[in-house]
Amino acid sequence: MLEFTNLDSLYAHVENSPLTDYKRYEVIDFFREFRDAKKEANDSEAAEKAQWEIHFLWFHLKEGNIGPEWEQTDNGQVFVYPHLDLFDEKTYEYLICRLQTTNNPTLKARYAHILWCSLKKHHKYAKTAVDSYLESISIYERGYDNDEDYAQDIRKVVMNAHVIACQSNYEVEKIKMELLRLIQKFSLGAVFSAQTLIDFMLKFTKRFTKEDFEGLQNICWQIAESFSDDGDSAITFLKLGRKVDQRLEKQSHNWILRIAQHNEAQMKQREADPIVALHFCMQAIENYKTAGNEEKVKELEKRYAELRDAMEFHTNGIDDDVTEIVTAARDYAQDFVKNATSEEIIGCLISDKYFLPTVQGTEKSVKEQIKSSPIFHLFPKVILDQSKNTAQHFETDDEKKRHSILESYRLQLEIGNIYLIDTFLFEAISERKLTIGILLDYLNKHCWYGKSLNWLSLIAPSLNKYFRQIDFYLAYPGRNHPNFVLCLDSLTLKIEGLFRNLCRLSGVSTTYHRQDRAGRNIAQEKDIDMLLREEAIQDLFDEDDLLFFRFLLVEKVGYNLRHKIAHSLLPFHQYDVSYMNLMILALLRLGKYDLVQENSQEDDAECEQENNQ
Repeated sequence: MLEFTNLDSLYAHVENSPLTDYKRYEVIDFFREFRDAKKEANDSEAAEKAQWEIHFLWFHLKEGNIGPEWEQTDNGQVFVYPHLDLFDEKTYEYLICRLQTTNNPTLKARYAHILWCSLKKHHKYAKTAVDSYLESISIYERGYDNDEDYAQDIRKVVMNAHVIACQSNYEVEKIKMELLRLIQKFSLGAVFSAQTLIDFMLKFTKRFTKEDFEGLQNICWQIAESFSDDGDSAITFLKLGRKVDQRLEKQSHNWILRIAQHNEAQMKQREADPIVALHFCMQAIENYKTAGNEEKVKELEKRYAELRDAMEFHTNGIDDDVTEIVTAARDYAQDFVKNATSEEIIGCLISDKYFLPTVQGTEKSVKEQIKSSPIFHLFPKVILDQSKNTAQHFETDDEKKRHSILESYRLQLEIGNIYLIDTFLFEAISERKLTIGILLDYLNKHCWYGKSLNWLSLIAPSLNKYFRQIDFYLAYPGRNHPNFVLCLDSLTLKIEGLFRNLCRLSGVSTTYHRQDRAGRNIAQEKDIDMLLREEAIQDLFDEDDLLFFRFLLVEKVGYNLRHKIAHSLLPFHQYDVSYMNLMILALLRLGKYDLVQENSQEDDAECEQENNQ
């Protein structure tokens, strides 16, 4: 780490930095080290200015807006950093001074962008931001060599410049021409940056004429054809090109037919894995139908039946190679998240039957398995715990059927549903359509958690930790390994309290009576295992949600997370993101059962009194 004795020496270093995302973090570290050193030296003025620079550099600049880099919770309240509320008049004076004195275009663009979005908003700051962004593009391009990292910095710059140009009606055509030039350039190497810029144009379609889109459909087609061995990437560009054609109100290429051909190729590549091949076969059939190729539809419908019959349902493990399944789930997640609001995304997670196996589907699967392999279902089953102790028997016909349903549920969950849940949440969080603030606001407005006790304050810390770990992971998936121990432990145990409170509010008894060693009557709270097996519970929950809650939390054939976590039986390597995402889904689905009664305050007071005894 370089050492700087004063702000001027640090400013001089920053002047020579291109301030790419990577370099920006490095510069933040320099200011942080300098701030801490000046604090120790009691130089409060220099330390304060360094802190202001850290604020400026941490702002997330996207499409003409500014946003926080981090969101935290404290007692259920959301705090973000950085935020313009941190600025006073002295901060603004310093920021304006730095804008006037720096000659670094990328830094000047950042300062002017922040001022344009602040209380000091003025046309001169928009003009400075646009001019500086234009100059920054040429600086970034000097280091560009078909490199997606540099291209990512460039595309962020031109998108910011375009939005601010439109907002201020300054250099709009010039920025537009620059954007179109970059698409042409990126199409020869950094193709996914070209994709991002075309998506950006489609997002703000009213700001572009039909003529602006002319030729982009051919770029998409050419890029798609270059991915002859990568069906997923090819399909991404084919779908994009089709959207461009729709904007142009023409059909330059047979997009759907080409997508169907890629689907068919993906099916053939994965025929050794019938489950995955079946997925691609279904997509190919639908797309061939849309393309009007009835001959192919008949051929693949026959192949679909063969693949379905070839599937072997077993419980001895799942194929570790699930890349294609994840990709298929990602396609659905990206399409939905891109076109949905935050409320629609959360509402989908709460209610959509597509995310989890259903009781009806699971029972149907078990019946088919019994027909195909009746002997497997005749023998009693024994469940062993982590220490190889006998934990549960399944001997009667009803018990064996229950065991088969739970095993089938696990299989369906792990070969498909879990990857959809993971990718859907990742996509929503990555697009900033699901954050700790958005989620807590939704829970407070639309769920019962905010109406009874102070549940939001109790669950907020685990949710905040979850979002921070996901952000950490998404920032560098190849290196950053998230740690979900604290958030999974906390939320799993809090879920039990939520169930108990919900049962109490709906009139279901949450206590049972027994005698102590001296024969005296005492009352105790039922644990979540007892609560989820109450007959009265059947009328409170949707049967699919109830099966999910039981499988996730208390069933020994299932994940049994409440027992494993409460008794420290879950090893570190099992604290994975899928368990955490399932717990988030459980929290959301439990929250939709708004059974709070008018006497809920009395119930809460009674609950608090019991807890204090």
